[in-house]
Amino acid sequence: MEDDKEIVKVEGFNVKVWQEEGTFIAEVQELPGCVNEGKTKEEVLVKIQKTIFAYLSSIAGELPKKGPEAIPGKPDKKGLQKKRSMN
Repeated sequence: MEDDKEIVKVEGFNVKVWQEEGTFIAEVQELPGCVNEGKTKEEVLVKIQKTIFAYLSSIAGELPKKGPEAIPGKPDKKGLQKKRSMN
């Protein structure tokens, strides 16, 4: 039921927690697909914290390492267009 769902903060994210058929479920509202389950509310909150770290670690490799100027095709600090490498 929607009324039984609770929003708690975990690592700064809004996490919806509810119980369904004896299992606690936690879903991070800001991170699509970031969900976990546990036998108790405490267990699911520990597990979702680990899931958040794993989620963020998995997307960290997709982020630019040196800021927006490191992205191919974007202007560098002098406003010059960087050429894309075909390698």
